[in-house]
Amino acid sequence: MPDPVLTPTDVEELRQEVRDILPDVATIHRLTSDDSEWGGETDTYSVVLTAPVLVMQQSGTETSKAGAIVTDVGVTFLFPGGTILRQSDQITVDSMPGRKWEVTSIGGGGSWEIALSVGVKELV
Repeated sequence: MPDPVLTPTDVEELRQEVRDILPDVATIHRLTSDDSEWGGETDTYSVVLTAPVLVMQQSGTETSKAGAIVTDVGVTFLFPGGTILRQSDQITVDSMPGRKWEVTSIGGGGSWEIALSVGVKELV
């Protein structure tokens, strides 16, 4: 009987299948500090990688604020396993120009993960 444990090669093949089916491309921006011309540091967000992604809209709520209806839709991003993200990274998605999200939680982890679920909040 074959061994039921996935090998590292099996995991990488499954990750490639996930990469192949994710419909969009995300750009990951990470906070970096650069020396400023005045002797201090300037914080900027620099592009560190692009990766395939699936944007999944979860539940949403509507509230009334200052006479206007405000919609808050929970969004989760799904990346291939092995994608390296940090909390506070910022993400843009090619099919959603003008919108940006900040990473608030990163699920899973470990060398066995096939896909990575990432909680985000939209920056307004």
